[in-house]
This record gives sequence, structure tokens and C-alpha cells, in this order.
Amino acid sequence: MTVGQLYAETAKIFEQEGVENYSFEASVLLEEMLGMSSAEFLLCKANAVDEDKQNKIKEAIQRRLSGEPLQYIIGSWDFYGCKIFVGENVFIPRPETELIIEQLSQLPLPDNPKIADLCSGSGCIAIAAAKLLPKAKVFSVELSEKAIGYIKRNVEVNKAENVEIVNRNVLDVPKEENREDEKFFGLDVILSNPPYVPTGEIEGLQKEVLREPHMALDGGDSGLDFYAAISRDWYSVLKPNGFIIFEIGDKQAAGVSALMSSVGYKNIKVYKDYAGIERIVLAQK
Repeated sequence: MTVGQLYAETAKIFEQEGVENYSFEASVLLEEMLGMSSAEFLLCKANAVDEDKQNKIKEAIQRRLSGEPLQYIIGSWDFYGCKIFVGENVFIPRPETELIIEQLSQLPLPDNPKIADLCSGSGCIAIAAAKLLPKAKVFSVELSEKAIGYIKRNVEVNKAENVEIVNRNVLDVPKEENREDEKFFGLDVILSNPPYVPTGEIEGLQKEVLREPHMALDGGDSGLDFYAAISRDWYSVLKPNGFIIFEIGDKQAAGVSALMSSVGYKNIKVYKDYAGIERIVLAQK
């Protein structure tokens, strides 16, 4: 069977089984499994694929049809030009999350800003921020020890030497008198894509999303628990006029903005994603 035939067969199976973006997923899966770039994949459609590779691809197809996300199967995903390794213990980077980095790039910051990425997951936000601002000091703050393993690997692969990994619950209030918390005070920017799915809505999510860590999804009864806690408990660590940038869920902009306003944040702005959904809230201390 040739590369082209294998692609046609894979795309057809994905389409029949209701895989969204079946053509894209088929090409990405085959490129990864065959070790080809996108250009090579297009140019080598007539090349034969040996039986061993065909069998491995068929196994991968079955994993995808079982509901396993494509990103877990191939083991990595691109985020703002960074290769981010992912697996069942971390939330998969989404294209809309890159908007956090886009907004960060527009901020008036000192040459060597101090930044914290809270609920860091795979570390994609922290690493992208560190690559964007190589003189910055970036804290990648994450509770899950399993996720920490991915952050370490991603920091190493992307050579993000200015990232410091911190195994910590962001719901624990930073205290200046605690030696381990001293480093957080005087932050120029807080970035966060926290869990924001209301608890009661989790069971209704796509089967692929349900394969991701529950703790990366559950935002409490209203979905706003982490926004309330971070806005309130991390307010003191920001410099005067420091910035905070949240990714939010659909229809959460008003609630998150109100929470932040009640704490004392100013210049609150909401930005839409590529689908026209309000996705980013940016505010200033």
C-alpha cells in the first residue's frame, strides 16, 4: 500500500466514524507515524509503506476511534512555535490559548520582566512566554507531579532556561514571610489558563476531552472558582500596574470581569478568539 492509498483509507475511516477534521487528522497522524514533514508527505504519496508500519498505523487509528485524542497518540503538539510533549496526565494545548501569548507580546514590560504561569499543565504557556521574552524570569506553577514531568521535558526540549518549575497548589495563598514564596512577589505579569468547566457540565463534554485530566477541567459549580481564587489571592504579588491575563470559557467574560473588578483590578479588557468567542480577559492592578 502506498502513502497516498493509506492516507485515503485513513481519512475515509475517520470520516465514517465522525472524526471532526478527519482529513487534517489523517494527514497529521500519517506524517508522524511515517516520520515525514508536511512537504515530504505531499511529495511521497506514491511511496510504498511496509507492512510493519501499516500495522502500527492501524493500531493508532483504532486508538483514535476509541476516543483517544490525536495529540496523545502522536505524543506532542505545536504551541506558538514550540514543540510540546503531551500525554494522558496533561491538558492538550489549544490554538486559542496562544492568544494569551499574543496579548503578552503587546504589553509595555521592562526588559527583564518577572512572570508566573499558574496552573501550568504541560508548561506550554510558560515556555512560549520564556521564548518570547528571553530576558524574563518565568515561573511555571503546577500542582500535578505527573504534569511536572512533562514540563521538565518540554523546558529541556525547547531550551527554555529562563523557566523555573514550581510544584505548588495555586489555591495556597502566597505569603511574603514564607521564604519559598518570596520569589513570587513583584511579578510583572500573571498568566493562567485554569480549569473553567462547571462541574455539572463535565460529563457532557466530548469523549476526547474526557480523556484529559479531570483536575485540568473542573472549575467548580460555576466554573469560576480558580478565577476568583487567583484574582484575590495573587493580587498582592503583582507589582503596582502589573498585568494579569486569563483564558476563559464561553460566556464567562462578564463573571470573570466582575470578580476582578471587585478585587480592585482596573483597565479590564476582553478579547475574542478566532471563532468570535470571548476568550481572554486582561486586567491591570
